[in-house]
Amino acid sequence: MGFAILTFIVAFIHVIAGAVVLHKYPQYKTIAISVIVLGFIYGLLTVGFIVL
Repeated sequence: MGFAILTFIVAFIHVIAGAVVLHKYPQYKTIAISVIVLGFIYGLLTVGFIVL
């Protein structure tokens, strides 16, 4: 269960950081979007760890 909490925290940080970068630095749009997508992937991993 501890690993699920850790992946949730990492996913949350990725999504928030990606949104901040996308808002403040539009020239890094592709990097920001990839970080947000990575955050959602970590979120899916969190759901997988909780279900298992």
